[in-house]
Amino acid sequence: MTRTAQSQSLHFVPGMGRVEYDESGSAKLRYTAIDPAFKLYTCKCGKADCNISSFRPLRDHIAELVRVILSAGHEGKLPGAQDAYEAWPGVCYPLQMAASIEDVFADPSITDDSESWAWCSPAWESDEEDREQASKYVAGLTIFNFVWMAYEDAIRESHITKYAKDKLPVQARRHFSDFSDATGDMPLLAFSYRLARHCCLKDDVLTEDISNIEAKYNLKGAAAAAEIVRLFRNYIVHGSDPIPIYHLNGGWAFARFYAMSRLILLLIQSLIRLQLDKPEDLIPMSRTFDHITEPAGAIFKNLHLQPKLWRTSTAAQDQ
Repeated sequence: MTRTAQSQSLHFVPGMGRVEYDESGSAKLRYTAIDPAFKLYTCKCGKADCNISSFRPLRDHIAELVRVILSAGHEGKLPGAQDAYEAWPGVCYPLQMAASIEDVFADPSITDDSESWAWCSPAWESDEEDREQASKYVAGLTIFNFVWMAYEDAIRESHITKYAKDKLPVQARRHFSDFSDATGDMPLLAFSYRLARHCCLKDDVLTEDISNIEAKYNLKGAAAAAEIVRLFRNYIVHGSDPIPIYHLNGGWAFARFYAMSRLILLLIQSLIRLQLDKPEDLIPMSRTFDHITEPAGAIFKNLHLQPKLWRTSTAAQDQ
């Protein structure tokens, strides 16, 4: 069988429609479902002061956050955390699941019983385009949902008794308003908010919702971020997000999930910063690399940045 025939036959294997061959005959994937996360946080300008290039990769950020929460819990820096295996599990486990996602395979054509793909090449190609869009959407939505679960539990673990009668996201917004001076120095928080807002403004419903909250509240910093992620979560849960395979702005639909997920991670870090009694105390970056320590406050302030931008030692920057 020729390589062309082999390639065509692979199209009948679920997921193999992603495989293509370069000029040397080597196989590679045309895409993975989490590619939009890399695209959103890949610098395209090449400038030395580019904000996008300052971010660490999103999956690495999530995974590292789990490690330092476990470390902070083990060191007794988080309330209710007695050791590394009890440190805010309702936060760590969803984040672990979010970081674990390498790829997703979704096939909307399962509802089509015409079997047109079997005898019509354009129909197969159209189905393959839909699979790509659906896979990317499901990946972004799943990661966002796990990160949101972690955020809600981080609010719960913060015990914001002053606003206990409010729903959790509202508790966080009001809490951040009360402590705006303590969280306003987080690098790229304001940029992350603007990026998430920009992605949302590509949708008419979200544009209207954002206009309404900006008219209603005079929010800034982490409080503004907490309100926009609450708005976006409600937008998703209430079924307002258009299905990307039938919508021309599918790329923005993917970007919104990752911009919002990053913003939520910064809010989780901000909640933890507000829990720290002695932010200057050193804690390990992880239980494995327990010889690499940084001030707890600096960790949760800067964790989303490339290590070279804030780690204090060369050895630490290489981890």
